[in-house]
Amino acid sequence: MQLVENNTPNKTLDLVAKIFSVAFQPILMPIFCMVLVFEVNDYMNTNHEQDAKLMIYALCMSFTIILPIIVFGIFYKLGFVTDVNLTKRKERVVPFFLSILLFATFYYLVRTDDSYNTLIHPIIFGCLFSTFIANNITMFWKISIHCLGISGVLGAIVGLAYMTEISHTLLITGLTVVVLFIGVSRVILKRHTIAQVIAGTSLGFFGTFLSVIYGWYI
Repeated sequence: MQLVENNTPNKTLDLVAKIFSVAFQPILMPIFCMVLVFEVNDYMNTNHEQDAKLMIYALCMSFTIILPIIVFGIFYKLGFVTDVNLTKRKERVVPFFLSILLFATFYYLVRTDDSYNTLIHPIIFGCLFSTFIANNITMFWKISIHCLGISGVLGAIVGLAYMTEISHTLLITGLTVVVLFIGVSRVILKRHTIAQVIAGTSLGFFGTFLSVIYGWYI
């Protein structure tokens, strides 16, 4: 009985960590970011037609969720990947590379569409660039993509708040808490070391934040 009682807290922590990891899957972060950017920031909201916003949501979901899932399904069916979480570092490289190509296509379609304010360009480019760097790191070291994804969203919102001079204190605070929970969750689940979590968080945040405030995009 004593053994069961001692294990209960660990099982609870594992369950909470799994819930956070599933809820904030990296594949969901681009659309999460786009919705926050266009629906929460008044400047971006009022300067875009509803049809334009719906179109970018549709494009984002198609090229960062639907098509990558199809690609992953094919790889899983063929036995190139062995589990849905891509826990084996070597199995991440090719699916990530193809996902980056799809992400780049999404960026190109938005970049060449005059319907969107140029502030959206460095946000998407920063996410794309960070993901590209992470994919190269993954060839040698298992950086946390979960932390990269959610931190990229935080960096985008902080940068956008700075550029538009619109306060998003509550949102930024909430996202910061989520970033911390995700990082701890990945360590609790033994998916990553603390160093891998810090690396993913830093790359994700500064990749988008610096892109936005300095207007970096191609």
